[in-house]
Amino acid sequence: MRALAKAFGETVSWNGHSYSIFPSIECLADYKPKTIKRRGNMRTLAMARYLHEIGMEWPYWYKKNRNELNASYERAVQALMQLPGVDPKVADCTALIGLGWKESFPIDRWILRVLQKEYSFETRSITTLQNYQALSAKARTFFGPNAGWAQNFLF
Repeated sequence: MRALAKAFGETVSWNGHSYSIFPSIECLADYKPKTIKRRGNMRTLAMARYLHEIGMEWPYWYKKNRNELNASYERAVQALMQLPGVDPKVADCTALIGLGWKESFPIDRWILRVLQKEYSFETRSITTLQNYQALSAKARTFFGPNAGWAQNFLF
């Protein structure tokens, strides 16, 4: 993240210090994925491609989907998953942190292990969309309307 900010973001001053802020997604559309990977110190070219592709699609995608992002948690997640490289967990993280949908409950392998060990959730895998969505719905029901805060605490 720091490397992306330093390579492509603007520099701002605060309290006598200079900081690089994270670039806009539109900015990343101006660079080839190989450049994003190299200058952004990214692990995989695929991640750089996703950033580039999202940057290219963003203005059109956002115009088409901005109402969906505010309509409901479910509609926001569905809209986010239309973007390249956005899986259910990334969509849930964005819904929770970026859009404020507090019922969102992002699940990765660490959260899955906590749910299994501490709460006796019986799901073995989140590798399929169906399993992920079923476990996410169960966690949202179990933890209630502020499930995202619970997830943050469990993590």
